[in-house]
Amino acid sequence: MNEVSSLNNFEKNGLYGNYQNKNESDLIVINEITNINIYQLVKFKSGSLEATSIKIDDQILPVSQNSVSGNAITRILWSAPNTWLITSSDNNINKKILQILHLNSTPPLNGKKRILTVTK
Repeated sequence: MNEVSSLNNFEKNGLYGNYQNKNESDLIVINEITNINIYQLVKFKSGSLEATSIKIDDQILPVSQNSVSGNAITRILWSAPNTWLITSSDNNINKKILQILHLNSTPPLNGKKRILTVTK
């Protein structure tokens, strides 16, 4: 199955807007990134796990609003209380996230009580 960009039929190359008499370095270039994985991690209200004890790709989950932790491959954005948006170009990030969920959920993830959940 081939990936088809949502901008596939919309993409147009060229210069648009007020670009005359401007340096090329002053213009904004917009590109679509297609090789990135995006996940949302949510902590349940009944969960007792502290967000600061969770590390994904050597990054601690940020706990204050409008904060980001990241490296060259993975970025974690605080999006709401107990909710984080994880973006990564690492194709194995889903395995890392699931491993963390299995290690930190009591009882194990296949039990009835979950303290964290992840969506893609």
